[in-house]
Amino acid sequence: MIEGLGKAAENLSLIMRDALGIYIEPAKKKRMAQAEMEIEEKRLFHNYDLEKIDLAERAKLRIFETGTRRQQNLEKIGAEAVSLLPETATPEKINIDWLHHFADSAKDVSEEELRKLWAQILSQEATEPGKFSKRTLDYLKNFSVYDCELFEKLLPFIFMNEENLAFFIVPKSQFSTFKEKYQIGLFETLHLKNIGLCSTAESGLSFSIAPDEPFKTLYFGKLISIYNPTNNQIIIYDAHFLSEAGNQLFSVLDVASDTNEMYFHEIMNLFTGLGLEIDIED
Repeated sequence: MIEGLGKAAENLSLIMRDALGIYIEPAKKKRMAQAEMEIEEKRLFHNYDLEKIDLAERAKLRIFETGTRRQQNLEKIGAEAVSLLPETATPEKINIDWLHHFADSAKDVSEEELRKLWAQILSQEATEPGKFSKRTLDYLKNFSVYDCELFEKLLPFIFMNEENLAFFIVPKSQFSTFKEKYQIGLFETLHLKNIGLCSTAESGLSFSIAPDEPFKTLYFGKLISIYNPTNNQIIIYDAHFLSEAGNQLFSVLDVASDTNEMYFHEIMNLFTGLGLEIDIED
């Protein structure tokens, strides 16, 4: 038993050690080792007169420094993931190929905010193996702090349909006013598409509400049933569906999000303005 860790956390630690060479140390010892590593990193290039060593030696130094930094990043992410892991997790079911892909994608993540995100992903994958695809890891590999902050800003505006697909609505005619009120507008929407978190397919830009059955959606615990009392199909053209990567990232971050009641009521008014009827249950 590793000191201070529960069984699930211990299992994840051992898996990371055996598969990736990542060692999760007890907190006090880890703080000391981290301080020593940071000192050594600062000394690395100062210990050599780079003008007097050849190209091959300078390459070796660079490779060593890069490897040390990447190992430090992965061990920080691993330690954070272990601390987040519930006892019900089954890390022994993580696919080893997936774990190697995860490490390759996360090795250059040094910003604290992004490391926390990757730790949450690893922890949730250990809790629900198969939850995150390698394709999602590939999208997030180049994620910046700005991208993360923008996506977090979007969370209070997201609905879920019956197929568990996340979407948000920004009326095209109100892009400028939405930007003023919610800090989400045309530029932000296009950026989310460009980084692969929003669908770029035509089918990801609208949904229809038929006369014969209600369209049901969730908004942070509220079940909304939208009825079409007309004889014609009504199409909502201003919806933006998240991509596979966006949906998987939303499942990580939505627990920490608050609702935006002004936005919610504005969208409900948009629906009623189209002649739709709405029933809301908590």
